[in-house]
Amino acid sequence: MESVFRQTHMGFEVIVVDDGSTDNTKQTVNQLQETHENLIYLWQENCGASRARNTGVRHATGEIIVYIDSDDIADPLLLEKIYETLQSDPRKVFGIVNHTRRVVLIDQAGNTLDELPPFVMTDNAVKLQDYYHWKVKTTTSGLFHVRALWNICKWDEALHYLEDWELLLQFGAVDHDGFVFILDPLIYYTQSYGGDGMCSNAKYSDWAKAFDDIYQKHKNDPLMTGQTWWPERVEKYTKLQKEVDAGTHLPQVYKYFPNFKG
Repeated sequence: MESVFRQTHMGFEVIVVDDGSTDNTKQTVNQLQETHENLIYLWQENCGASRARNTGVRHATGEIIVYIDSDDIADPLLLEKIYETLQSDPRKVFGIVNHTRRVVLIDQAGNTLDELPPFVMTDNAVKLQDYYHWKVKTTTSGLFHVRALWNICKWDEALHYLEDWELLLQFGAVDHDGFVFILDPLIYYTQSYGGDGMCSNAKYSDWAKAFDDIYQKHKNDPLMTGQTWWPERVEKYTKLQKEVDAGTHLPQVYKYFPNFKG
């Protein structure tokens, strides 16, 4: 939240959607509202991240929507760069910013047990088809679009994994020429394993299902032509889940930390 309010671009609203949390989110937001009039708090029964984001957009009044998850940090120039990019070319209506990714293994109390060195996702310009071909990973944080697109393409509330990627593909199916990639790494993204988040609780079978569901939904999109990740990803994660169930492979939570001894 502090990184959002440090933005150089002014005139924005912040909508916090509390997806039925049991922590002190409401109290924290209430305190921030004392000094930030542009902060809106919405609460809903726990329904998952996709519905929470749809709820946020439904209540938004701005013409440009930018997403950021609660454990990520925005560069002060995030909104300014997005605004300038869209203003400079009216044909561009959605996109994503580059990010620095930090992958950590934590315990239930949130203490760091192990981590990978942070790295910038890409040093090169990215095309929309690179996402269709799974050459570059997405993040929810730093995904942006003009509000009008949400009237056509909404977050798929049936998906619990890779839903940010799938929304990007929805946009691409509607207007592939409207995509723009901002090379500046304007999001510091933390991907945590071992706590109570989605990545921590996922099984390899969940990833297999998500990859298959998304492929089946978008297999006829023109930009999907030439992809090589399906069915390889589905088969890989299905195989790994069988090995986990048999006790011959570590659970998915150790995906990036196969040598962790505890």
